[in-house]
Amino acid sequence: MLHHKETYTEFIESEHYCRTSLYEYVKRVWPLMEGSEFVDNFHIGALCEHLEAVSRRDIRKIIVNLPPRTTKTSIIMAIWPTWIWINEPQAQFLCVSNGDGLAKKSAASSLSILSAQFYQKRWGRNFHLSKTQKEKKFFTNSKHGYRLATTTHSTVIGRGGDFIFADDFNSPYESPSEQNRIVEFWKGTLFNRANNPKTACWIVLAQRTGKKDLTANLLEEEGWVHFYLPMEYDSMRPCKTIILPSTAPNVWQDPRKKDGELLWPERFDDKYIRAMKASVGTHIYAGQYQQSPRDEEGGLILRAWWQLWKESYRPKLSYIIQSWDTALTDKQSSDFSACTTWGVFDRNGIPNLILLSAWKGRVRGPELLRRAIRLKNNYLDTGDEKREPNSKYSPDIVIVEEKSAGYGLVSDLIERGIPAHGFNPGTDCKTARVNRASPYIECGFVWVPTIPPSFDALRKEAEMVVDNCALFPNGDNDDIVDTVSQAILYLKDKGILRHIEEIMYFKDELDDENLPGFKKEGEKEFVELVKKQHMTKERIGLSIGDPFDYMMTWHDNDKNPNAKVNRKNN
Repeated sequence: MLHHKETYTEFIESEHYCRTSLYEYVKRVWPLMEGSEFVDNFHIGALCEHLEAVSRRDIRKIIVNLPPRTTKTSIIMAIWPTWIWINEPQAQFLCVSNGDGLAKKSAASSLSILSAQFYQKRWGRNFHLSKTQKEKKFFTNSKHGYRLATTTHSTVIGRGGDFIFADDFNSPYESPSEQNRIVEFWKGTLFNRANNPKTACWIVLAQRTGKKDLTANLLEEEGWVHFYLPMEYDSMRPCKTIILPSTAPNVWQDPRKKDGELLWPERFDDKYIRAMKASVGTHIYAGQYQQSPRDEEGGLILRAWWQLWKESYRPKLSYIIQSWDTALTDKQSSDFSACTTWGVFDRNGIPNLILLSAWKGRVRGPELLRRAIRLKNNYLDTGDEKREPNSKYSPDIVIVEEKSAGYGLVSDLIERGIPAHGFNPGTDCKTARVNRASPYIECGFVWVPTIPPSFDALRKEAEMVVDNCALFPNGDNDDIVDTVSQAILYLKDKGILRHIEEIMYFKDELDDENLPGFKKEGEKEFVELVKKQHMTKERIGLSIGDPFDYMMTWHDNDKNPNAKVNRKNN
């Protein structure tokens, strides 16, 4: 422990080891910053040795791609600068993050190390911190060294650095325009802030988020050392960097040999990996965890993920949701307004989702309202010729994205006694919403109808939905896709839809509070429902009227004797 009474010999030895080895230093100061026991792994020693090479200027430009929660930010942004100041207190650090919270946290961690008795007793004589700036994101020392923490949204004009850091600039949920902004910020602002271009070092740490992220752009240039480690080893692309003291005369390379071998099994085991795949989906997992982002063209929602309903009758439905995306105008050049209707049904005790109808068109305000009322009264009323209202085909709730014409539509529907709710996606862009919703399609919980009697082709509305989703984000229109992601996210947020890996994780690890996952209020009750293979809308937290249980026929086929409605009109 750090706080036991050291002998003089131990003190001298620890000072020497820490001053000459970043890895030894990390092990000693970790409790000062995190307040927890240091857990070792091979990648930490490898990362430290690469950073030592940067400190010697053997490496001038390095990209570090590691999965989340594998200590890269703590070591690179918080610990390493304090280690450099032991031997180079005049060093100036320009530390830029994509968020203010991350920038403040790393700065505060560095300050806690520098102020700790462990550090002060050994190297406090080398320099002292400015008392007036000690609690700020910008602090200096008596040797003219400083650490400036800022963000990609702030100005860094007037300040430069000997070490320039770019910390997690990209997000998997960012829009293409934000992605372009990040690249331009690096090229036009940050890269040019070196105090001395001949000796300065540039350090980019991130998870991969796309094939056009900052890492992808930098790898097109010469001179970058790329240190990347996937969570699961891939023998087709092993990481190889440069010759290091521990590997001479060979270059360093990932020591793992077996495909699928985990990066840090003591912390992130198979069950954790399953949970993460369930949480973020394979698209984001490929980038953030495997450092191998997928091509987004046709890759966010694959055609093969949709389940094909090959029955003449619809399943028994427990809940019907109608999802709207409205356009700004009805001009031919504008987006469409679109609406999809979905039914929730029980399959093996687990809620699934099936497409019931889909409509899209360019309509002006009054006509948009008339169409919304028609679809609420009968969600099969998607054609030009009006159908009669039918309570069998009426949704329990209508959700409308809170934007443009959507605000007015919600108010108009509510005034007419229709249960309509605005859906606020927050700051998420369309791609972010699809990335959050796609795991539920990928795991086989979302169904689309096929044409009887052969069931070898999709119904017209299903083909439209599947085609639009397959083309996103590079199709001509994204309105249908917006209604799909909106419906799934609404049901997910209400606790109605659960991912299969999430459910299995609950079953296996419900009593283990130390493992990561989806520990939220009400989960134990949910698992009990799954185990009993029974679910009703009251027990999953809905309060939308009397319970009902009925069999829907496809369109107006009344030959099914079970097609009786047993619920009140909304």
